[in-house]
This record gives sequence, structure tokens and C-alpha cells, in this order.
Amino acid sequence: METLHVRMLGYALAEPCRGKSNMTEAAAVIQYGFETLKLDLISIYHYSDNVRPLRKNAAFRHEGLLCWAETLYNGEIADKLLDSMTREEAAGRRSALLSL
Repeated sequence: METLHVRMLGYALAEPCRGKSNMTEAAAVIQYGFETLKLDLISIYHYSDNVRPLRKNAAFRHEGLLCWAETLYNGEIADKLLDSMTREEAAGRRSALLSL
């Protein structure tokens, strides 16, 4: 059985920064992961109120919801979403990644 090469990418953007094309660096990290590190799968975890940047633009597949996943600096408890993309999916979505 072959060992899969899998990594997780976590990110958080302050609300004023959302929707302003700040995910270019994340797209470069994803591309580097698949092309240079030869990863088989990259998963991303993000707060449930921030779904737009990677999942919708780069077409990550939604995997699930982690309820009460993290206590924030202000004491609030936040849910996180888990999305993923395989190397094969990334190859077919290269233009979507480059447009982030």
C-alpha cells in the first residue's frame, strides 16, 4: 500500500480583509504543494463564517463541519469547515487557483 502525501492548510482573515483578493499567497502555497512537494491531497480548515476565498473560488470539495472547534481570543466558540482538493482535481482547476 502506497503512503499518501497529505497536508492541511489553515487560514484566517480578519473581516475587513475578506473579499479583497488577499488569497493569492494561499493559491501559491496550494500550487507549490501539488507541483513541488507532490502532495496527493490538501485539506483546508477555516471558520464557518468565511467560506468564499478558497472553497468557492478554487472549487475545493466540502468535507464537513467541525462543531465547537476553537475558542477565539474573545472567548467565543467557533465552528470550522473542512474542505479538500486532490492533486488530480487541482490539475483540472489550475486556472481557478491562479485567479485567486
